[in-house]
Amino acid sequence: MLAAFSALAHAFFQAAPNAKSSLKTNSRASAKRNRLLSLIKETICPFLQTLAAFLFAILLLVSLHEPGHLLVARWCGIKVKRFSVGFASRFSTQRWRGIEWCLAPFPLGG
Repeated sequence: MLAAFSALAHAFFQAAPNAKSSLKTNSRASAKRNRLLSLIKETICPFLQTLAAFLFAILLLVSLHEPGHLLVARWCGIKVKRFSVGFASRFSTQRWRGIEWCLAPFPLGG
């Protein structure tokens, strides 16, 4: 999207009536483009990094938390038929030791 915006701005400012105003306009366009790129680097990239770190932390916490439910249920004598990390439709299922182990696309519970 940024490349398209840059190309449109470049084409628009190339149609200046004389060379001096064209040079001045190009430098203005370049300055605007640089400010936009700076804004993206300073705000959007850190936000995406923070979001990715948060999602990874949630995934790790849920993946470590859910087996605790399984262990407590088995210690209390409750028969467990299926253990799932995540909810919604399963995309991976494996049967092991009488339990159906599942992974689902939204790893926020089981």
